[in-house]
Amino acid sequence: IKKLSDGLQGIPTTLDAGALAVQRFTSKNGDVKKSTDIFLAVNDAILAGGANAQIQESALEQLTQAYTKGKPDMQDWKTLLQAMPAQLKQVATAMGYVDADALGEALRDGTVSMDEFMNTIVKLNKEGLPGFQNFEEQARNSTGGIRTAITNMNSRITQGVTAMIESVDKGLKDAKLGGIA
Repeated sequence: IKKLSDGLQGIPTTLDAGALAVQRFTSKNGDVKKSTDIFLAVNDAILAGGANAQIQESALEQLTQAYTKGKPDMQDWKTLLQAMPAQLKQVATAMGYVDADALGEALRDGTVSMDEFMNTIVKLNKEGLPGFQNFEEQARNSTGGIRTAITNMNSRITQGVTAMIESVDKGLKDAKLGGIA
């Protein structure tokens, strides 16, 4: 949760949404740390694409389903292309494909596994390609603005209220009053 929270700092993705996605990735691979890295990288790539929030949510859902199934279908891939076309081109380039369509075909026919695809996204999230920022920097650049500031403020308020409730609960338990529950 700490790594997830730190990775979402300053971008308009809630901790709840991140935790749910990590759970879904973990149900497939059994590795919470790997799933956290995958989610943060995928989230950054989708945000970097600059699509509206509805398209971004749909892309995350489609990609999560494709990962669980082991490969994307045509609709999954179209949704991803709509949400993050430039980022998929970067992934395709990093994997030796001429464009995102060729990469999508390789994923659909099993030439490339979803694990290889996800590992490349994780790598590009931190390293980027020559001439390009990494996905993390691209996401932060594309999500600036008032809407992001408001989302971040709401997230911080939620975290503050949670901390306050936990503190009151601890105080009640320490005073032998049984806690909030």
